[in-house]
Amino acid sequence: MNISDRIVFTFSKQCNMNCPFCYGYFNKEEVDLKQCKIITKKCAEMGIKRITFGGGDPLMYSYIGELVDYAKKLRMEVAVDTNGINYKNIDLNWINKIEYLSLPLDGYNASIHDYTRNYRGHYEKVLCIIKEFGKLVDIRINTVVVSSNYQYLYKLYQLLQQLEIKTWHIYEFLPKERGGRNYEKCYIEYEQYSDIIEKILNEKSNMRINHVRAKKRIMN
Repeated sequence: MNISDRIVFTFSKQCNMNCPFCYGYFNKEEVDLKQCKIITKKCAEMGIKRITFGGGDPLMYSYIGELVDYAKKLRMEVAVDTNGINYKNIDLNWINKIEYLSLPLDGYNASIHDYTRNYRGHYEKVLCIIKEFGKLVDIRINTVVVSSNYQYLYKLYQLLQQLEIKTWHIYEFLPKERGGRNYEKCYIEYEQYSDIIEKILNEKSNMRINHVRAKKRIMN
């Protein structure tokens, strides 16, 4: 059996955002620290070397720092993928130990981003985290391309350049779970923005940019 060397650990109880394009499944079941450690240890025993603690949202759980420490003791590389709403729960005791922190940014200004994420004020929260912790940890940006933001991807690229972001992942919309229910609102054909992606990828930049098609996301 082939085992990937990286896994994304998702907290399935709930999320504190209501993004219309979300493909995550939330079953409302509580997962305690003991269970999380058992799962993390099993991953390490299977040969997985890199673990990302992702959404729901890991900062909703008070034990995230202890879980990061536990994974590091198992000699795993650790990343945290968060929407940043509970950014005040970011602790310097653990953020210095992770390989990177992933944040969402779906527009070059508050109007586009907040509308796309369905959360007023979220854009400013993300920028605050970048400015406060950008010198302490590698910050990576995730963008989901939907009908409300695809036209402004190049302007977002220019903003990320100004913010000195080193890694940018651009994801094609995946119509699953809530995203599937909001298909008509969110969907945009790749051909309608492929020229913008090509233009961005052809730029001479120090930023590592990766565009992930929906089919590849399903396969993974």
